[in-house]
Amino acid sequence: MSEKVLRRGVVEVETLRRWGRVPVGTRAVGQIVLLQHDFSSNPWVQYTLQIGGDPRLVCASCLINVFTRGGDEVIRLSRYVRGVLKPFEGNLPEYALSCVVDALEGEDTPSGYQRFRVIRAEWEDIASSRTTG
Repeated sequence: MSEKVLRRGVVEVETLRRWGRVPVGTRAVGQIVLLQHDFSSNPWVQYTLQIGGDPRLVCASCLINVFTRGGDEVIRLSRYVRGVLKPFEGNLPEYALSCVVDALEGEDTPSGYQRFRVIRAEWEDIASSRTTG
Protein backbone atom coordinates (compact mmCIF):
# COMPACT_ATOMS: atom_id res chain seq x y z
CA MET A 1 0.00 0.00 0.00
CA SER A 2 1.52 3.34 -1.01
CA GLU A 3 1.10 6.67 0.69
CA LYS A 4 -0.42 9.62 -1.11
CA VAL A 5 0.89 13.06 -0.14
CA LEU A 6 -2.09 15.42 0.07
CA ARG A 7 -0.19 18.55 1.17
CA ARG A 8 3.28 19.71 2.19
CA GLY A 9 3.96 22.65 4.45
CA VAL A 10 6.15 24.28 7.05
CA VAL A 11 5.91 24.95 10.76
CA GLU A 12 8.03 27.49 12.64
CA VAL A 13 8.38 27.34 16.42
CA GLU A 14 10.09 29.34 19.14
CA THR A 15 11.43 27.75 22.32
CA LEU A 16 9.82 29.03 25.52
CA ARG A 17 12.20 26.96 27.68
CA ARG A 18 15.72 25.67 27.16
CA TRP A 19 15.96 22.72 24.77
CA GLY A 20 19.16 20.93 25.76
CA ARG A 21 21.83 23.58 25.26
CA VAL A 22 19.66 25.65 22.95
CA PRO A 23 18.57 28.91 24.65
CA VAL A 24 15.07 30.28 25.14
CA GLY A 25 13.84 32.21 22.11
CA THR A 26 15.51 29.98 19.52
CA ARG A 27 13.44 29.55 16.37
CA ALA A 28 13.30 26.51 14.12
CA VAL A 29 11.50 25.69 10.88
CA GLY A 30 10.34 22.15 10.11
CA GLN A 31 8.37 20.20 7.55
CA ILE A 32 4.70 19.14 7.69
CA VAL A 33 3.20 16.45 5.46
CA LEU A 34 -0.47 15.46 5.19
CA LEU A 35 -0.70 11.82 4.05
CA GLN A 36 -3.29 9.19 3.24
CA HIS A 37 -2.88 5.50 2.30
CA ASP A 38 -6.00 5.28 0.17
CA PHE A 39 -9.41 6.88 -0.10
CA SER A 40 -10.93 4.59 2.53
CA SER A 41 -8.33 5.21 5.25
CA ASN A 42 -8.07 8.14 7.65
CA PRO A 43 -5.42 10.70 6.71
CA TRP A 44 -2.63 11.66 9.09
CA VAL A 45 -0.25 14.55 9.42
CA GLN A 46 3.38 14.31 10.48
CA TYR A 47 5.97 16.94 11.31
CA THR A 48 9.72 16.97 11.85
CA LEU A 49 11.98 19.78 13.00
CA GLN A 50 15.37 20.26 14.62
CA ILE A 51 15.89 22.99 17.22
CA GLY A 52 19.16 24.87 16.84
CA GLY A 53 22.23 22.65 16.99
CA ASP A 54 20.57 20.07 19.23
CA PRO A 55 20.84 16.61 17.64
CA ARG A 56 17.36 15.51 18.80
CA LEU A 57 14.47 15.77 16.35
CA VAL A 58 11.01 16.93 17.39
CA CYS A 59 8.68 14.74 15.36
CA ALA A 60 5.29 13.11 15.57
CA SER A 61 2.46 11.68 13.52
CA CYS A 62 -1.13 12.64 14.29
CA LEU A 63 -4.02 10.55 12.97
CA ILE A 64 -6.89 12.69 11.70
CA ASN A 65 -9.64 10.71 13.35
CA VAL A 66 -12.67 12.50 11.95
CA PHE A 67 -15.07 11.26 9.30
CA THR A 68 -14.52 13.24 6.12
CA ARG A 69 -14.85 12.66 2.42
CA GLY A 70 -11.97 15.08 1.78
CA GLY A 71 -12.02 18.17 -0.38
CA ASP A 72 -13.47 21.31 1.14
CA GLU A 73 -15.97 19.54 3.39
CA VAL A 74 -16.44 21.53 6.62
CA ILE A 75 -15.35 19.83 9.85
CA ARG A 76 -16.97 21.12 13.05
CA LEU A 77 -15.82 19.85 16.43
CA SER A 78 -14.41 20.86 19.79
CA ARG A 79 -11.46 19.36 21.63
CA TYR A 80 -9.48 20.08 24.75
CA VAL A 81 -6.13 21.80 24.21
CA ARG A 82 -4.00 22.53 27.29
CA GLY A 83 -7.11 22.12 29.47
CA VAL A 84 -9.32 24.50 27.48
CA LEU A 85 -12.19 23.43 25.20
CA LYS A 86 -11.27 24.74 21.75
CA PRO A 87 -13.88 24.82 18.96
CA PHE A 88 -12.79 24.18 15.37
CA GLU A 89 -14.50 24.79 12.05
CA GLY A 90 -12.71 24.33 8.74
CA ASN A 91 -11.64 21.82 6.11
CA LEU A 92 -9.30 18.83 6.40
CA PRO A 93 -6.03 20.68 5.65
CA GLU A 94 -6.92 23.41 8.17
CA TYR A 95 -7.74 20.75 10.77
CA ALA A 96 -4.41 19.02 10.12
CA LEU A 97 -2.57 22.33 10.72
CA SER A 98 -4.58 22.81 13.90
CA CYS A 99 -3.52 19.34 15.10
CA VAL A 100 0.16 20.15 14.47
CA VAL A 101 -0.07 23.49 16.29
CA ASP A 102 -1.90 21.91 19.23
CA ALA A 103 0.57 19.01 19.45
CA LEU A 104 3.62 21.28 19.44
CA GLU A 105 2.15 23.81 21.86
CA GLY A 106 0.96 20.93 24.02
CA GLU A 107 4.50 19.67 24.62
CA ASP A 108 5.53 20.34 28.20
CA THR A 109 8.80 20.28 30.08
CA PRO A 110 9.13 17.76 32.94
CA SER A 111 8.09 20.64 35.26
CA GLY A 112 4.85 21.15 33.32
CA TYR A 113 5.74 24.36 31.46
CA GLN A 114 4.88 24.86 27.79
CA ARG A 115 7.99 24.09 25.71
CA PHE A 116 7.19 25.66 22.28
CA ARG A 117 5.15 28.45 20.75
CA VAL A 118 4.15 28.08 17.10
CA ILE A 119 5.01 31.19 15.06
CA ARG A 120 3.50 29.94 11.80
CA ALA A 121 2.10 26.80 10.25
CA GLU A 122 1.07 26.83 6.61
CA TRP A 123 0.75 24.70 3.51
CA GLU A 124 3.25 25.49 0.77
CA ASP A 125 1.18 24.21 -2.15
CA ILE A 126 -1.93 26.34 -1.63
CA ALA A 127 -2.00 30.06 -2.44
CA SER A 128 -4.61 30.73 0.23
CA SER A 129 -2.73 28.88 2.99
CA ARG A 130 -3.85 29.34 6.57
CA THR A 131 -1.31 30.89 8.91
CA THR A 132 -1.33 30.41 12.66
CA GLY A 133 0.60 32.49 15.12
